[in-house]
Amino acid sequence: MASGIEVDDKVTELYVSMKKVKVGDGDRVKLAAFHIVNSKIDVKTIWTEQGLLDEGKDAFEEMRAQLNEKECAYFLYDCHFQNDEFSNKDELILLSWFPDKANVKDRMTYSCSEQSMKKACSDVKHKMQMNDLGDCGNRFEFSKKLKDNVRTLEGTSCSGEPPMQSQHPCKH
Repeated sequence: MASGIEVDDKVTELYVSMKKVKVGDGDRVKLAAFHIVNSKIDVKTIWTEQGLLDEGKDAFEEMRAQLNEKECAYFLYDCHFQNDEFSNKDELILLSWFPDKANVKDRMTYSCSEQSMKKACSDVKHKMQMNDLGDCGNRFEFSKKLKDNVRTLEGTSCSGEPPMQSQHPCKH
């Protein structure tokens, strides 16, 4: 490890539990934020599927809301989407968030430690690095990064249509 930053065992345990998808499990973790504390990558916050539902929140929007422009972090997001073949998928996304407005020392520390986090979450299909909110974009722009012809993300359309348009463009 070039940075000397280790991944806490709690991170690895959480990752393993998130890989095990259990349909209808309200305690299922949908989103987790990680930060570096005392030279270790550690769990900062966890959001469960039921907790998000109880608060009327969408996992994608909550993940986006956690992207603080002055604070680096890692996120593990259990993304539910449907592709253009109407197949439902749940895939983990490892997001490295190193915003341009964050402290330079923190950006360097997180950047140098990114390989440790990727190694701890080695089976994650989607690994993304973002440096400002524009990199994440809206639901449509984010879905394009998955490269699976995503129709819906967390049950909401990714058509690219502005939210105000409710009619399908092909209807006569």
